[in-house]
Amino acid sequence: MDINHWLRPLRRRQCLANERKTATFAPVGNGTFSIQAANPSMKVYFSETQVFTRKNHPAFLPTFEPPEIIQRVDPSKIRKKSLSEHIRYNFFRMLGGRSTWTQPTSKIDGHSLKRILLFRYDAIGDFIVSTPVIRWLATALPHVKIDIVTSYRNDALVRNDPFVCHTFPIHPGHNAHVSWIDGVRKTKPYNYDLILGLVFTRMTKCAILASAIAPEAEKITILHDRRQLTYGLVFNRQVPHHDWREHWSTTMLRVVTDNITPVAEPVANASHPYIVLEEEAWNKVQQRLADQQIGYDLPDNGNVLQTRQWKGAPPSSRAGYPYCIVNISAFTKNRQWNSDACMVVCRSLVDAYPSLCVFVTGAPDARTDIEDIAARVGNPRCMPLSVSLMEVMVMVAGCSFLISPDTATLHMAAAADRPVVGLYAEYIKVAEWYPFTNAPFTILLSTNPESINAIEAEKIIAATHQLISEAALSFAQ
Repeated sequence: MDINHWLRPLRRRQCLANERKTATFAPVGNGTFSIQAANPSMKVYFSETQVFTRKNHPAFLPTFEPPEIIQRVDPSKIRKKSLSEHIRYNFFRMLGGRSTWTQPTSKIDGHSLKRILLFRYDAIGDFIVSTPVIRWLATALPHVKIDIVTSYRNDALVRNDPFVCHTFPIHPGHNAHVSWIDGVRKTKPYNYDLILGLVFTRMTKCAILASAIAPEAEKITILHDRRQLTYGLVFNRQVPHHDWREHWSTTMLRVVTDNITPVAEPVANASHPYIVLEEEAWNKVQQRLADQQIGYDLPDNGNVLQTRQWKGAPPSSRAGYPYCIVNISAFTKNRQWNSDACMVVCRSLVDAYPSLCVFVTGAPDARTDIEDIAARVGNPRCMPLSVSLMEVMVMVAGCSFLISPDTATLHMAAAADRPVVGLYAEYIKVAEWYPFTNAPFTILLSTNPESINAIEAEKIIAATHQLISEAALSFAQ
């Protein structure tokens, strides 16, 4: 039975105890704004679409002041809140076998570790921004075997990682699932020394799996702002995340760097996310592009890797027409891009840059929309792209630039140092999930956190022209 089954009614009553929260901060863009804050995220409504680049992004502003959340609790409801926390505390105490938690002050000796298990059983983009952890472990602890509990959504990507020995896919949902039993059965015999919980929501699932798989192992996760004492009953080490000031990729890397003493020097680019190309997908993409005389610009940044099974010639660049990728899909509804606006942007690109090819892509269930957009643009240089995940990754790695909502394709492009125009609905995501890249990027933040479709097509077009100029991309006009 999932403990959340018992906690949900208490959570609903607890929500009634909280008055509306407020937040204040200095605006970094244009226009006025109003705020409705809800822990852990904030809903910020701007009067105008906000545009962020390295010049004004919060991560690159030393003087940026993060929002200050003021929460008032009705004293008459505190008892119900305490009851919920009491149930949670006792459940975690049962899982962890201890009643108190103190953060260790010394690091784990890397020589003492033999096998490490990571939890990354959620989305594709989440795994990509976690790859610095894997590369740091593989190079700082070269004797250690690395396994990952994945999800049905990201396993195809993770199992190609050359640093990973085994993957164990489970259902990505938070409620108890039969796949958990299979995952525990397959992982338990490996006797892990260390478990890294690289997840930061719904920690009950993470705690149950960690305790069942390796009850004696060291366990590390992200520090919760209110429940660290409870979660510490299972996860004896917790790493704080610096809200609004730190990319989640940096936080997750600190999970290992703050807690483990390396036995070797990590590679210089260990802190940068990476992607891994699959040979079959590479061959299919290259054949398709060659047939259309389209080139391929492979980045030489050390962050586009190959699978261990690669047998042919290594990936390389090839001359031909340049291309960009325009993605319309994302997992949550507020990040799904309207076909009409996308069509306007694509038509503008093929009109403005006569040598540029535009590939429109999205999730498998968006295939009809993708084909409709390309047909409405009415130019043979605008083409639908409905291919496998691994082929999309190859295409993104070699594109001139990407336009996409805040989703996996954006993080693929960032890892490959491809220039990005990102469409965001939530201000907190702009601050903590921006394109972690050395390349130029532009983020457009919607006036409505419920949908990126409040971002005007004209502003996306203008931002794209500016990005092309900043990245010094040369297209015949």
